[in-house]
Amino acid sequence: MKNFFIFFVIIITVILQITVITKIPVFTGVFNLPYLVMLSLIFIKRKEEAIYWACVGGLLLDINSLAPFGLYTITFIFSYFLFLFVNTRLFPDPDFYIIIAIFVIASIILDIGYQIYIFDLKILLSNVIYNTVIGFTIFELLKYYYKPKEIIFVE
Repeated sequence: MKNFFIFFVIIITVILQITVITKIPVFTGVFNLPYLVMLSLIFIKRKEEAIYWACVGGLLLDINSLAPFGLYTITFIFSYFLFLFVNTRLFPDPDFYIIIAIFVIASIILDIGYQIYIFDLKILLSNVIYNTVIGFTIFELLKYYYKPKEIIFVE
């Protein structure tokens, strides 16, 4: 039942991304809600849910995108494994500045595929700023909503 709820939320989020969020550009920048939720889930230690967001969210965005098919899915899955490695090996408990830096890097990674076709520094910078602000907000909201999983030790 929990997986069904996760898929339902992913579908609703992708529909919001396609219909509403793309119509609200700020300085020609548009944030990517499924991508930011996936990253936030990785850093609050919900990697099982984050892989659903990477695969299903990327696939649904690919279906509705004019970009080459697979661009979002490959970018989401690559980012999932990259930032999972960063979270588990380099920064297990990241502070404010690390989270901001990670969202900046993640925004650049997300826009690399788009920037190959149309290089526009103004769009790249506005996407980075917009994704970082919204991503950090989502991260804080999810961190508040999801309590850390209790670890049970058996002796």
